[in-house]
Amino acid sequence: VLWLMNWTIVYAIVAQYVPAIKVGLPHAFVLLLAGAAMSGAYYGLSLGIPRLFMRTGGMEYWNYGLAIYMPMFFAGILGGRNDWMTGLVEMERWLVWLLRVLVVAAWAVAGVYCSQNTELFGLQIGSLGLDPTYFQLLFPGVYSVPISIALIQIYHEFCNGTPQNKVMAFMSNASYAVYVTHKIPVNVVVLTFTQILEASGKTVLFMGSGHSLMWFLKSSDGLPDIPSSAIIWGGFIFCFALTQLVAWPLAFYFRKLPILNQIL
Repeated sequence: VLWLMNWTIVYAIVAQYVPAIKVGLPHAFVLLLAGAAMSGAYYGLSLGIPRLFMRTGGMEYWNYGLAIYMPMFFAGILGGRNDWMTGLVEMERWLVWLLRVLVVAAWAVAGVYCSQNTELFGLQIGSLGLDPTYFQLLFPGVYSVPISIALIQIYHEFCNGTPQNKVMAFMSNASYAVYVTHKIPVNVVVLTFTQILEASGKTVLFMGSGHSLMWFLKSSDGLPDIPSSAIIWGGFIFCFALTQLVAWPLAFYFRKLPILNQIL
């Protein structure tokens, strides 16, 4: 939250003195190439920045910040000043569907990589010989561009009624603030779920520190144990539903606070 607010404030100051750059919406293929370049930058920064300094200054990992967050942030500013939104929602239909197919293909590739050495519906999946390192380091950039464009187009096509209903107006106004504040309700709800488990007689063990803090259940022999599938799925449904019920109203009123109402 802090790094995002800091950069937003820096932009609000610098933007007053930066001349407007006039440039039309690049072709979809050019945007996809930009995503590939972001992946290359992310790959290099992930290997080049020592892990000790990845979160220096409160940044949510500098490899993401420099290679993904900042380029997308400034692309959004450039697009906003040059009305790229019109070009995105009026894109040729075959390009629209090409981007959607690329997104689904990315999900399929991610599923293949993540399914290695796991059990799915009772089926044991062994190693497929795919190195997850390359996937993890090259996926974020190339995926971020088509999914961003596809989401804009899908929401414009299916969720942009005129006049806008009250629910969509509420979510539209609160959406950016949800992004900024979502970690607060997520963590509170997860901790609430662990307290429910404690109240049911189970012992929850926290391991790790900082960003890598995880929890397990204490087994009969006193060692950390992974929860059962029922607890995992129950926890997912509980945390997803309750987080949505808390995050959106919280963000809606959070953005109405003084100063924040001028930024969010």
